[in-house]
Amino acid sequence: LVRSIPLIWRTALVIAAICLFILITGSYNSMLSLPMVLLYLLLMMFALYVAIGFATLQRGSKALAEGDYSKPVDTRFLRGDLKRCGENLNKVQQGVQRAVDERLRSERMKTELITNVSHDIKTPLTSITGFAELMKEGMVPKEKMQEFSGDIYRESRRLIDLVDDIIQLSRLDEGTANFSKSPVDLYTLSGQVIE
Repeated sequence: LVRSIPLIWRTALVIAAICLFILITGSYNSMLSLPMVLLYLLLMMFALYVAIGFATLQRGSKALAEGDYSKPVDTRFLRGDLKRCGENLNKVQQGVQRAVDERLRSERMKTELITNVSHDIKTPLTSITGFAELMKEGMVPKEKMQEFSGDIYRESRRLIDLVDDIIQLSRLDEGTANFSKSPVDLYTLSGQVIE
């Protein structure tokens, strides 16, 4: 029953019980002076403030644990260690949000890459299939057979290069790619970029 009551109300009930106890015992002892009453009130207000701070941190950590990164902990009214704890929770929230955003961006890029690569792979496959069907059906004159087989070879080489690029890309993603330095012809490279 006690655990089901929110922290702030639990603290308020404990404070009320302590006040009641002090009043009951103080009336018999008549040692309840004004400074002691003020001290008790200050201690009770401090305990209530700490309970409110803990409840604020608890709400923030619960939202973070449930995956809600849109609500940072409100640290305006927190002081000392409570404020530092709230700021640390906000830093965790921001870090997790950045990681989630980065992951989503990465997933979108992978989807776009798969779409583009699928198109790039389909083009040579269509050519190879077309040339092979023409040759199979006997629709290619004998003098053109050499040219068609050359086209098939070129398109299959292009397909192999695309697959090798995909494998290299997956190795880059895994962090297992090997790099080697080699001279680059800037004229050819700039032509490829323009193309």
